[in-house]
Amino acid sequence: MSKYFSEQELRCSCCGECKMDQWFMVRIDHAREESGFPWKVTSGYRCEEHDNAIDGMGNHPQGKAIDIETLTGTARFGVLRALVKDGFRRIGIGSNFIHVDTCEDKPQNVVWLYGGNK
Repeated sequence: MSKYFSEQELRCSCCGECKMDQWFMVRIDHAREESGFPWKVTSGYRCEEHDNAIDGMGNHPQGKAIDIETLTGTARFGVLRALVKDGFRRIGIGSNFIHVDTCEDKPQNVVWLYGGNK
């Protein structure tokens, strides 16, 4: 499924399913390679039940979204730079993670903050 990410780390923490979109994973692998350093996925695929339970926005159940741990400004910059360079157009920035998705039914060319101004 992925050059850099195991199916285990992409699985739903609720039910264990992993229905990641293959084209999304090709693009994420390319961005990860571009960054030049390992990424830790904090959330990959989520089933509808799990997404609803945490008030998700429905991106993860499509298998076209991941959250990447970024504990330092350097990591945040490196992940963000790679994602933008590889053409990702939906990015959310949290205090310790970056969310990226390719959901076509949502606004494009957006970057938002979690817990702050949207």
